[in-house]
Amino acid sequence: MAAVELLALVAEGRLLRASAPWVRPCVRPGWYWLDPAPLAQLPGRLQHRDRQLVALAVALLGETRPVAARRPRISGVAA
Repeated sequence: MAAVELLALVAEGRLLRASAPWVRPCVRPGWYWLDPAPLAQLPGRLQHRDRQLVALAVALLGETRPVAARRPRISGVAA
């Protein structure tokens, strides 16, 4: 539900239209679910704030962590 609320903030809610490729019809009539795979490809085409909100929504859906939140890998042993 939090992912839906975040997407409602982006582009005046246009990302939640039933025609969007990440909005999928549910078995239950009139209900929908969000597919994180196509949604994860969207942030590169958005402005800064909207990019962050979509990345967070994708993370909440469980597809991946937001790119900005990834920590660099440090090799070696801590001293």
